[in-house]
Amino acid sequence: MRLSLLLIPLILMACDRRPPPRPESEAPEAPEAPPTPSLSARDLYKYASAKQGHMATSASTGVDPVEARLEEARAALSRGALSRACAAATIAEQLAPKRIEPLVLLGRCEARRGAHLAALDVYTRGLKLQPTNPEVLYGHATTLIALNRAAEATASLLKLRRLLTDERAALPKGQRVTIYKLLGAALTARGEHEDALEAYEGLLKLAPEDDEGRQGRGEALLRLGRRAEARAALAEIAARHLDDARFNLQLGTLTAELGDLDEAARLLSLSVGVDPKDGRAWRNLAGVYERQGQAEAAATAWEGLKRHVKGSDPKGDLHARIAQLRETGLTPEDTPEDTPEDTPEDTP
Repeated sequence: MRLSLLLIPLILMACDRRPPPRPESEAPEAPEAPPTPSLSARDLYKYASAKQGHMATSASTGVDPVEARLEEARAALSRGALSRACAAATIAEQLAPKRIEPLVLLGRCEARRGAHLAALDVYTRGLKLQPTNPEVLYGHATTLIALNRAAEATASLLKLRRLLTDERAALPKGQRVTIYKLLGAALTARGEHEDALEAYEGLLKLAPEDDEGRQGRGEALLRLGRRAEARAALAEIAARHLDDARFNLQLGTLTAELGDLDEAARLLSLSVGVDPKDGRAWRNLAGVYERQGQAEAAATAWEGLKRHVKGSDPKGDLHARIAQLRETGLTPEDTPEDTPEDTPEDTP
C-alpha cells in the first residue's frame, strides 16, 4: 500500500508531458495592429483576409493583390463610396507599405469625407516616404489650408514650385503639366489668385488645349475681378463642352454677373437640360428670369427646381413663390440683386 502511494507522484509527472516554455528569442511575434480603429468589422475582416491570403491569391489567380485593392479604391472613390475607398486603400498600404499610391488614395478619401486631421497624418507619412512626390505635396498643402493652417502649407507649395524650376529634375512634360495643375489648385484654395493665374498660364504654355488649365485660368481671372477676360476664357472652353453642365453653369453665372441676361439664360438653360438635378443652375436661372421681369419663366424654373431636386422646398416657400409669380407677377421689391447664387467652386 505504501509503495502504491509513493508511485502516484511519479505516475502524474510522467503523464504531464507539457512542452517546456519557449525561450524569449522564440516567442511568437505580436500580431500586427489593424489599419485604423475607425474601420468597421467587415473592413477589418477584409484586412485580415488580405493579409493572410494574399500570397495564395496571387499564386492561384495571377492577380496582384495590391493592384486589386488600389483599383478597388480608385473605383470606389470615383463613385463617391468613400468608406469603401478608404478601407481598400488602407489594405493596400498594409500590403505594400513602401508604395506611395495607397497613401495618395487614402489621403484623398479622408480629405473628401472631411477627416482632414486623418488626411494630414496620411500625407505626412507620404512625405516621409517620398518627400518630393507632387500629389503628396499637393494633398499636404490643401489639407493644411482646409484646417485653416495656410501658413504651414508654404513649405509644400515651395517644393512644388522648385520641382518646376529645378533644371536638374528634368521632368517630362506630362509631369510638369500635372504639377502646374496641382500648384494652381493649391494656390486658389489659399486665396493667392495672382500666383494661381501664373501657374495656370504656365500650364497652358506647355499644353495650350488643356481644359483644366483653361478653366483654372478663367476662375482665377474671375476671382481677381477681371470678369471680361474670365468670360472670354470660359466661353471658349464651354463651346467645346456643350454637353457639360458644370461649364455652362459657371459661364452662365459669370455672364449673369456681367449683366448679359439673355446669354446667361441660354447657358443656364443648357446646364439644367444636361443635369436637371443641379439646384444651383435652377436657382440662378430663376433669378435671371426674375431680373428680366419674366414672371412665368421664373415660376417655371422654380418648378423645375422643386420637381428635380429632392428636398429643395422643405418649408413650402417655393410653392408660395411660384403661386405669387403666377398670380401677381413681379414687383420692384421682388427683383433680385445682380449677383446670382453660388459662384464657381474652387476646385479646377
